[in-house]
Amino acid sequence: MNLSNQSVLSIEKKLSVARLSKYEKYYKDLGVTYSKQDVIGLYQFNLMVSNKFFYLLNFFEILLRNAVVEAIELAFNCNPVMNGLIIRHLLEV
Repeated sequence: MNLSNQSVLSIEKKLSVARLSKYEKYYKDLGVTYSKQDVIGLYQFNLMVSNKFFYLLNFFEILLRNAVVEAIELAFNCNPVMNGLIIRHLLEV
């Protein structure tokens, strides 16, 4: 990544120094020479990795939701969308 100093300052201002400080700390802890561009590059890498986990989390949420719906359908012998039995039962509780 080859950003101008103005671009680096603009990105740093928009993301905040506090947010980028975690990524800067990574380089400091390694004891290596780094630039603001390196810090922003690490931030971008983290965004890409986080994005991949988001898809996995979304997939898990769908599986869990479908399992809950299936359990409700079995427990009440119905399709909860088409049958008001569940709602009536919950109102009685």
